[in-house]
Amino acid sequence: MTDVRPLVETTHTIRGETYRLAVLRGRDLEMMAPLLREVFGPRGFTPEWVRRKYSYEREGRQAFACLAFADDGRPVAVVGALPWPIRHGNRSEVATQLADCATAPAHRGRGLHARLIDLVHKVSAAAGMTFVFRFSNELAFKITTSKLGYTPLDDLVEFNVPVRTVWAERVARRTGLGRPYDRHVRQVIEPYVDSGAPLASSVLADGYAGVDRDAAFFEYKAAFEGSRVLNLDGARVWLRARQGLLVGDMDAGSDDELDQGLDSLVRIARKLGAHRVLFQVSPGTRLCRYLETRLIRTKTRHVSCFDLGSKIPSDALRFTFGDIDTF
Repeated sequence: MTDVRPLVETTHTIRGETYRLAVLRGRDLEMMAPLLREVFGPRGFTPEWVRRKYSYEREGRQAFACLAFADDGRPVAVVGALPWPIRHGNRSEVATQLADCATAPAHRGRGLHARLIDLVHKVSAAAGMTFVFRFSNELAFKITTSKLGYTPLDDLVEFNVPVRTVWAERVARRTGLGRPYDRHVRQVIEPYVDSGAPLASSVLADGYAGVDRDAAFFEYKAAFEGSRVLNLDGARVWLRARQGLLVGDMDAGSDDELDQGLDSLVRIARKLGAHRVLFQVSPGTRLCRYLETRLIRTKTRHVSCFDLGSKIPSDALRFTFGDIDTF
């Protein structure tokens, strides 16, 4: 293992209150689950979900999280960190993706988020990660770039394909029938599952730097939230069925095959009662250019990074929906 733990514990004192800051890995990470439910709501943030999400490692570098504990021992702030493989041409590095950034309402405004991110930087650098990157909303993006020294990158662009269908997915999830619906999803997509080579990031073929996906990466993603790679009339599509069909990436030899793949996605969405097909891609990529000629942009997701000694230029980085920690 190349992972090291140079900073296991430290403290942060403000307004007369001292917080214990700790770096956690493995089963210890399960203690963040109640905090995530408090901040984000009861959306399935169980200890099992935490275990699945933080089970990934790359080249001996493990996922970890930095937590702040109040004097009663409760975790009140967290910043998660996932080791993400990045390739640019023949050069490969391991970066850190920030995830699950949350602070309990009663403990906000005390500098905990900034201190935990600084701790993530130190642990990542010591473990050989070369930069840290983050997908974020408007507020988090402003804090990250104006106060924490992150460099803004090109936003992810979203394209939404509305699908006219009975909204079976929404009904199933709201009425406690999520598991039977997930079984139905597996039955519908099983004939299309592509068991061939992993789907390389479409941005790499464009000459950009992107996530270096291998078989282990796809196995991790499939175990985490059930995503699968399908072959749809010549187009290879990485998707996840949740709040519609979310397309992690899509690639094909020609625009005609991409057209056929997109039509197939809409047909599958109708069968599943999924109300939309959703893409998020970096601008300038072939997939983005293709989607711009057929669909309307709906919104963006902000991206930023912090350099820890990377030899990959930040302006070369491009991403797709599947690169996000929650996909």
